[in-house]
Amino acid sequence: MRVSGARLRGRFDGLRLDPADAPAYFMIGVWSLIMVAVPILRWTVGEAVFPLDITAGVVAQAAAALLALRRWRRRRRPW
Repeated sequence: MRVSGARLRGRFDGLRLDPADAPAYFMIGVWSLIMVAVPILRWTVGEAVFPLDITAGVVAQAAAALLALRRWRRRRRPW
């Protein structure tokens, strides 16, 4: 079955990304990488690095959430 380009574009029209959201997406990516790195570093380096990993993960998650909420708040304002 072949799908035309116009039909495919119609399905993904709602996925256009706003460049102003880039910092939030970046922080979500950083947080995801930290969460992947936690077990790897714990396995390779040991328990000594665990508190630093968890601290970095919490800070990255908080920053991503605050950036996302800031953008959401701006979009909800009617003026």
